[in-house]
Amino acid sequence: MSNFLSGSVAWLSALQKANCATPVSYVRGYGGPDPVTISIPDAVVGQTRDEVTDTEGFLVEFMRRGYLIDPAYFADLSPPYPIAGDRCVEAADSAGESVYEVAAIPGGDVWCWSDQYHVRMRVHTKNVSGS
Repeated sequence: MSNFLSGSVAWLSALQKANCATPVSYVRGYGGPDPVTISIPDAVVGQTRDEVTDTEGFLVEFMRRGYLIDPAYFADLSPPYPIAGDRCVEAADSAGESVYEVAAIPGGDVWCWSDQYHVRMRVHTKNVSGS
């Protein structure tokens, strides 16, 4: 049964990449002297809804952008996984580019596996410039 499920996860991943891919430049050391940029042609964009209670007791809801990315893209980085402060840069239309910074979700980490077979990583970000 697990072979069937892992094959199904791989099939769904390929289908999403073929139909929902967004090219992203993944940058480690953004704005520093020696940034490392990885071109990721097949990131799949999603979103996470967060709810936090503020100091007044009001429930605040906000959305974060997330990316499903093949872990092979991180193989040459040290460490070989997303870290807080990395950036995902999306080329936009004539308005310029949109920049999202890798950041932890409340009560969580900056990334997690998107499935139990570790086919793709789900990278959590917040918008820092652009649309």
